[in-house]
Amino acid sequence: MFGHIKKIYLILFALGLVFLSGCVDLKRDLGQPCTEEKFCEAGQDPVCGQDGITYACAALAVCEGVALDSSGEACGEPVTCPDSQCVGDCEFGQKHDANGCEICECNEAPVACPDSQCLGDCEFGLKQDADGCEICECNEAPVNTCGEDRCVPISCGTPRGQCIRESELAMIGACAPGPFQEPNPQCLCADDGCAARICEADAECGGGLCVATPNEDRTGYCINSSCEELRDLYNQQRPDQVSCTSDAECVAVSTLPSCCGFHYANEDGAAALGELNAFVAQTSCGRDWENACAAVDCALPQGQPACVEGTCQFVAD
Repeated sequence: MFGHIKKIYLILFALGLVFLSGCVDLKRDLGQPCTEEKFCEAGQDPVCGQDGITYACAALAVCEGVALDSSGEACGEPVTCPDSQCVGDCEFGQKHDANGCEICECNEAPVACPDSQCLGDCEFGLKQDADGCEICECNEAPVNTCGEDRCVPISCGTPRGQCIRESELAMIGACAPGPFQEPNPQCLCADDGCAARICEADAECGGGLCVATPNEDRTGYCINSSCEELRDLYNQQRPDQVSCTSDAECVAVSTLPSCCGFHYANEDGAAALGELNAFVAQTSCGRDWENACAAVDCALPQGQPACVEGTCQFVAD
């Protein structure tokens, strides 16, 4: 009898960790909002989010997927900028004051960085000089205050990169994989907690890419992938995504990197490629590919997808 009760407590404890870790997207999957009662304890200080909202505690901001603004400036009174009285045009735009208002001074021309001649690889990317150009010095490893219980990435269908302690992940188990799992976010330990590394540009990701948050005006998060590695993901379709028993099961799917090129897949494969397209579009690679494709008049080749020996393939007319 005692053994059954113990199992029940363990199951309830594990489920609690799922919610606390952010593995379940409460708002989307369960229709329950992130609330102060669920995430904040008595005595915790309010924090400022980069969205300009003050949250009752840091955990509540994390639940909402909001990066913290330690300076608190984002939560100050909004500034109304005066109408510009500047004369003339600035090729590279006007400078701004501390309140973000334009002043009558032109930005300098951006510095053209020379091609890097650095040898070897830096795990956390190269340092940059005052002009934002890479120099042949490696960035230091991120500060880890989590001790031996390191931070590891976890993907549970939420729109932002998430991280969790390794011990917690081992207890709750990884989420069931979907048709497409995005590249792992870079995880950092800070203030004895785990968080995805936030960013506004690729240069902040130590050789990785900065992924924008879909449909939201928020900072993105870093992933440990290059454009070449994202291209490779398109060619990693599993057999169950291209298998078929009839021509009707096969479709042609256009993908971002190849513009007018097509993959041939079944319904599951088409869904996976669609998710991959949506994710890659949030990176600088995807935006570059979209711009290139916008200038190309794409059309299906002369032929059609068909089921050939159990696999979706292209059959020319």
